[in-house]
Amino acid sequence: MIRRISAFAGGLGVVVSLLAGTAVPARAVLVSDTIGIVGTATISQDSDADVPAAVDLEGGIGSFNFTALACAGSSDGDVGTPLEAGTCTATGGGGFTNTVCGTGTVTGGVTTITLKLIPSGTEVIQEMFAISFTALIGVLTVPTALTQGPDDGGTLDNEPGVGGAAGGNRSGVVLIAPGNPGVNDAGDCTSAFTFVIGGTLGEGPGS
Repeated sequence: MIRRISAFAGGLGVVVSLLAGTAVPARAVLVSDTIGIVGTATISQDSDADVPAAVDLEGGIGSFNFTALACAGSSDGDVGTPLEAGTCTATGGGGFTNTVCGTGTVTGGVTTITLKLIPSGTEVIQEMFAISFTALIGVLTVPTALTQGPDDGGTLDNEPGVGGAAGGNRSGVVLIAPGNPGVNDAGDCTSAFTFVIGGTLGEGPGS
């Protein structure tokens, strides 16, 4: 497990660097945050009422909670302002529908990310999200995003997305790895996943 987390954490720096690099050329057009997270998602409830709760090898629904083990990000501020970066914390949860272990959907996801930007200060990002997984690789979408930080003048800002479209350019990639296969019986996949996420959040001016 430690080796797996270390490998995922090593990839976090690469993900954040790549995301930050792609955001900079677009700053003349849009303003964007980039976030990279390595964490653990723990199954809190499943349709089999397992103890501990677990994702089955096939089928089933349930819910989960997650917390970041490592988190970093960046923010453009408004067009013409310097790119800032810093560390962050992240917690959240949601519901899942499992097809087979590593393939399925996450719906109703919510998260709060606290990004400590240097030098301007703290930005709080509240998001609703969904993920579609195939073979342990997920596509992240964020239909709703609220930000509150130095670029928002300290007020809560509802980000409309690019072109006014909900979630217009809020997207990311999620990789997961089962933490303890067969935790209760041979029909269980795992009660927890290690994950790495790289995502971008497009914002309006002043965000």
